[in-house]
Amino acid sequence: MESLINHAAAALNTILGRWGKKASPEWNISGELCSGFATDKTDWDYYPNINPFIKCDCTDSNNTLCHITRLRVTNLNVVGQIPTELQNLTHLVDLYGIQDFSS
Repeated sequence: MESLINHAAAALNTILGRWGKKASPEWNISGELCSGFATDKTDWDYYPNINPFIKCDCTDSNNTLCHITRLRVTNLNVVGQIPTELQNLTHLVDLYGIQDFSS
């Protein structure tokens, strides 16, 4: 099991909590966010019902450190501002579905 930088894990958990969502058991195995589908070659396009969905890159520090690189948040029916905690996901290169937000 790879380690996720604490501030990124805390940011994601805070964001999901504000949205009333939880990490999916398909990518959150035994409390480790970057596990399961999040770290393998699973293409999230084949699993539209897993939402939200993250993908992680766990190649840093000799494959012991993970970073959240992709976040899918589609059709969550969330109203409000985009969470400021997203800035703590410093390795995020793909944010899919953010158009669902309104203020």
